[in-house]
Amino acid sequence: IPLFHFSETLLNAVNHHTLIVLGGLSYAFRVACYTLFQDPWWVLAVEPLHGVTFAFVTLGAVHYAATLAPSGLETSTQGLVATVKSLGSISGTFVGGIVMEHYGSVVLYRGAACLVT
Repeated sequence: IPLFHFSETLLNAVNHHTLIVLGGLSYAFRVACYTLFQDPWWVLAVEPLHGVTFAFVTLGAVHYAATLAPSGLETSTQGLVATVKSLGSISGTFVGGIVMEHYGSVVLYRGAACLVT
């Protein structure tokens, strides 16, 4: 992902909290757009924002964890970040499947956009 190449520049321009917020807003905009498209091909127009979402949230979380990690526990702290992120993905996929089955994709994606913002 090219954004990781510019991680030092990004972190010098904005702090890790701002990166996480921008990543969340990028996600919210992208999934809200999913619910507005009548033609599924339009999804391709907003899908590049997934790269922004992933890079900004990951970079912000890794950098924030690095600033919080006690000396000698830096690697364990990064492992904890990866674990929490993975558990969030697993639980989100599980709950998202239930919501989609009972209420449909529009409710799922608009709800996800609201949860993140």
